[in-house]
Amino acid sequence: MEQSKLHYVNEVAKEGMIVAFTKDDKAFSGMIINILADRFEVKTKNTKIYNVMKENVIWVKTGKRWPKGIYQALRGEITSESEGK
Repeated sequence: MEQSKLHYVNEVAKEGMIVAFTKDDKAFSGMIINILADRFEVKTKNTKIYNVMKENVIWVKTGKRWPKGIYQALRGEITSESEGK
């Protein structure tokens, strides 16, 4: 994990913030409802709750828009593996 992403996951992410994460090679997004030592409890728009390990978080949304690569991953246009290529 990049140093800056690690900073955002550990220091900036707070309850109520939106994160993008991977689960079974697919990207999802949801709101942090609880922060634990090594993971977040995240509630998606369709009310599913996931326990997301911090290393599976791909972006912490701090602005109004997703970066293009994250947005494409959330739409299923690219996989998390092909993101960095």
